[in-house]
Amino acid sequence: VVVAEGGKVFVAGMTVNAGNSNVVNVSGADSLLDLGNGNVAIGKPGRAGNQLTINQGGAVDNIGTLLVCPNNSVTLSGGTLGVKNWSLTNQFTVGDGLQSAVLKGLGGTLAFKYGLTISSNAILSGSGGIQATTTVHGAVSPGGVQSIGALTNSGDFALTAGSLSRIELGADASDTLAVSGALTLGGTLKPVLLGVPPSAEA
Repeated sequence: VVVAEGGKVFVAGMTVNAGNSNVVNVSGADSLLDLGNGNVAIGKPGRAGNQLTINQGGAVDNIGTLLVCPNNSVTLSGGTLGVKNWSLTNQFTVGDGLQSAVLKGLGGTLAFKYGLTISSNAILSGSGGIQATTTVHGAVSPGGVQSIGALTNSGDFALTAGSLSRIELGADASDTLAVSGALTLGGTLKPVLLGVPPSAEA
């Protein structure tokens, strides 16, 4: 299945396990696969090589629960992945370091047993819980642009020297980032006042 060149597909959930080596590829600016808060399963026991790939500005959004069975995969090279609940037994990397990529939490729990890495030019955004040892080379932006949110990381959280922490401050509420493990501070903190034009931001 290919969603490309600005195409948009709206479905209430999806299963990619009819055999081995099936690929769902969402690629290109404005290309969208919207799951309508439905669940997504990539592979199943005994099946291998099934993939969900997001590249070159494509978006896969509004996933309720994402299940990725062993020997099957999700790759977010560039674009956006929005998911509420996901438990992965592997390490996961957001972005290829060159393209813009966004992992967006939708208020549930994202768990990565062997760690989560946010590459350069990638962003961790949205709301909810992260269960992982998380390393940010790109940016963390709770909620997102012009959207207040709260991210809670259960595990160590490292902001490297080249990272950016974008925190929006509103009259009634502000972004929050809570860490229950060891916190390593680095990079740049960018507070943003909501209601102030971007050209007037510090």
